[in-house]
Amino acid sequence: MIRLFFYYHILVSTGLNAIFNRLIKAVKLPTTTIHGLRHTHATILMNNSIPDKAIAEHLGNTPEMIHSVCGHVLQEMEAQTVAVFSESLKRNRAKSGVSS
Repeated sequence: MIRLFFYYHILVSTGLNAIFNRLIKAVKLPTTTIHGLRHTHATILMNNSIPDKAIAEHLGNTPEMIHSVCGHVLQEMEAQTVAVFSESLKRNRAKSGVSS
């Protein structure tokens, strides 16, 4: 019974991937996988400032898993955060009269 389930899972999974690949090719999108779409979905949410805990719950993961898989996005967001904060300090320093 376990072997039958295993073969059924492979056939269904392979069939789904084949259909997906034909659709991607038909609409002339860049080649990806169903799992790749999941990663893209998480990345889009992160880039739109959705908290990692909310993303993890939405995808059925843990925040730690989101950090390990999407760590590069978090690093980019950290660099952007530092840049925004630095620019804010420069602007506010000029407005508040604080001298260098």
